Amino acid sequence: MPLNKFFTALGQSFHSRELYRDAARRWKGVGFLYLFLLLALVWIPSMVEMHLDFSDFMLEQFPEFVSQIPDITIEDGEVSTDVPTPHEIRDPETGDLLAVIDLTGEIPSLDETEAKVLLTRTHLYMEQNNRPETRVFDLSNVKEFTLTQEDITGWGELARQWLVVIAYPFFVLFSYVYRILQALLYAIMGLLFARGAGVKLAYDASLRLTVLAITPPILLDTLRDLASLTVPLWWFLSFLIAMGYLYFGIHSNAEATASPASPP
Repeated sequence: MPLNKFFTALGQSFHSRELYRDAARRWKGVGFLYLFLLLALVWIPSMVEMHLDFSDFMLEQFPEFVSQIPDITIEDGEVSTDVPTPHEIRDPETGDLLAVIDLTGEIPSLDETEAKVLLTRTHLYMEQNNRPETRVFDLSNVKEFTLTQEDITGWGELARQWLVVIAYPFFVLFSYVYRILQALLYAIMGLLFARGAGVKLAYDASLRLTVLAITPPILLDTLRDLASLTVPLWWFLSFLIAMGYLYFGIHSNAEATASPASPP
């Protein structure tokens, strides 16, 4: 699809009967290329916002977090550090206890602390998110390892520069798979609408109408997300909007069929 027609279709998907007629009768394929271009476009502002937010965190809060982390060395499975322990690492913004380094044996497990991570002389304990369990890593097989603030700062800078770039195709791909499955299901409902309206419609044409019908809720959802608006039952409202436009698209073709004078 030429890009000029693609961008025109984005705006016209909100109101143009002619576009829905053209999609059903003249578009080739099932409309998945259009859907891919749509998702690749709408993820760009979200990725830019994510990059800006992450960059602010890395530049403002991350250095304060890193400053709490001492140099850590592991030799032949035994941990050593350059600060007295127990040593606490806290969230710079909330003050919540995030991690404890204890080489004295005073804190033998996470049950003895509010921290999510505990590093002892021979083990690393990590609390699992949303799970009532702890992962325990035996460090006895680690022959030599060193972690410094410079290492962490360097990794953080790489993440700040490249994380969003690497994440972007994955976000697009996962949303593309989800929207394809959604379109396949909605297209069946389109056939039911077409039968009720007396319109002869093939499944591939119903798919093309479906990808147009889900364009308005996708664009509105992008705006809602960028504006940080919380809309109760937004998923259900999006479904209703999509069904409304699918119904609109089907009946636009019904009108064209009923009126020979109507443009094709």
